[in-house]
Amino acid sequence: KQWYQRRVRAAFSGLYAPYWDPTARGLIIGITAYTNSGHIARAALEAVCFQVCEILQSMNADSGIQMQCLKTDGGMTKNKPFLKMQSDILGIPVECRSATAEATPRLSIRGCFFS
Repeated sequence: KQWYQRRVRAAFSGLYAPYWDPTARGLIIGITAYTNSGHIARAALEAVCFQVCEILQSMNADSGIQMQCLKTDGGMTKNKPFLKMQSDILGIPVECRSATAEATPRLSIRGCFFS
């Protein structure tokens, strides 16, 4: 099996979390004896990409405006293959907004003082 046949649905906090079902469990499918931690890590990153894709498709449909570029920040922007994967899945360029990936916490703290 190829790496793309393994799937992870990252949904136990935040978007799409099954908060109504306390018995919900996680599941990773497609694992074989040849699956390694890299396959699982890639599947988890793909899950994030596909969730972002679902949100942007919904935004595009609701607004009637097609997004031309996605600007990102935060810790995951350190992972350039992740940004490339996100761009490939979305079919639009993905750009890192901040000069440093860790600008998000600093900006959040500043926002607390100025709000």
